[in-house]
Amino acid sequence: LYWDGSEPSNLMSKQLQLAILSYGGDEHRDYLQSHINGITLALETLPSDLFHVEHHSVLPRQNVVDSVLNSLEKSGVLAVVGPFDSETAALVVPTATKLGLPVLSTGATSPLLNGGDLSKTTFFRLGGSDREIIKDLAEWLSAEHARATVMVVAEKKTPSACYGDEQFIALQSTGLSMGLVMLPVRYERGRIGEVFDRCLRDIRQQHRGISAVVALGYSNDTIQLCQLFSKHDIDIPVYTTNPKKTLFERSGLDNVRAVVSHFEYANMPKWESFRKQYLARFSDQPHVTYHGSATCAFDLIHILYERTIEGGVCGAPRIREARQKLIAELLTSHRIVEDALTSGGIFTSNHELAFQTRHVTLRGGEFVEFDGNVAPRWRRRVRRAIKRIRHMHNRAVERFGFVKHGYDMWKLIIAVVLAVLLFVAYFTGHGTWEKIIDRVRNLFKEFSGN
Repeated sequence: LYWDGSEPSNLMSKQLQLAILSYGGDEHRDYLQSHINGITLALETLPSDLFHVEHHSVLPRQNVVDSVLNSLEKSGVLAVVGPFDSETAALVVPTATKLGLPVLSTGATSPLLNGGDLSKTTFFRLGGSDREIIKDLAEWLSAEHARATVMVVAEKKTPSACYGDEQFIALQSTGLSMGLVMLPVRYERGRIGEVFDRCLRDIRQQHRGISAVVALGYSNDTIQLCQLFSKHDIDIPVYTTNPKKTLFERSGLDNVRAVVSHFEYANMPKWESFRKQYLARFSDQPHVTYHGSATCAFDLIHILYERTIEGGVCGAPRIREARQKLIAELLTSHRIVEDALTSGGIFTSNHELAFQTRHVTLRGGEFVEFDGNVAPRWRRRVRRAIKRIRHMHNRAVERFGFVKHGYDMWKLIIAVVLAVLLFVAYFTGHGTWEKIIDRVRNLFKEFSGN
């Protein structure tokens, strides 16, 4: 929000420019578009043209971020919106705090931003922290898999990726205190296939006792992991956090469970009304998507609008005082923002909006509330046995070429079983070798005749 330096006679005569600070990487493209759409929709519903939008895309490099923030501060910026991702936010927070710039983000959920304590910063987040989600996940795992080992597949920390690593650290700390037994498997973002053989080997070793897998990282990697499990007929529940809803529901996967932010998957009337309004407004976009970032972005504009008016921010004589007024208003105001969809727009002392979490699972290509009801164990074992037989059949065809040589795999299996039964009959005294040989010859004649 840019401060234009004018001295208006009343609040509505001053227009403030909204600066969206983002990293435009491919993995954030759909989220960013949904985020901008939510802001656009909110601006169209405000009672006045108080805000004007400007978008700044930055690379997640400290020198680039510092240069942009210093430039915005000198230009008279009142506040900055963004960035959406945790990696860039980790670079923004120290510099913005030093400059006294209020920064509001809808997607930076890292539990380790500023060591987990945001109360000493000028950074606010509307989406909440992964801290609560990870704690909820640990409690869920300890309740469902208390006597077994949980495999945790998490991305490694690299200069350009730290999301999954920070979640892993948080889960390790919380899970150990709850008595969870965890087997970690680490991978680099986008290269999860390189560690899959190890995952497969550890799961198939019965003495490991692995009953669940936790995938901590970006949704694309989690989906690839689940698809590899399905390809190798591994029937094991996979847990994750805040998955990309549309990507998972289009993947055709099953047996995926997730802890999610309440507002992203809620079916309450006001959320459904906003979703329909959103989809209708942006129906001209070729691949329009909707998820929680649009809801948070919508709320962000309405929260800023209400707090700017309530706190008399535009009446401050100097830009620094205006920034301080806005920060104080965001922290101390307990007046509910009626048009906001999440938490009423009230921040906690740690500069976060309070939010609820939910347990969901994929069923029939759609995320639904997890009710604890799963298929009986015998049914799951039968289903798993059928999958394994089909898998063995496909592998045998690929390796030995039964179809190519004119053999039918099922007839071969039946012949082997009958041969075993005949040998058992001989050794138990129910036949002689001559009779056994005659029976085998007759069987081969029948198969060759068919």
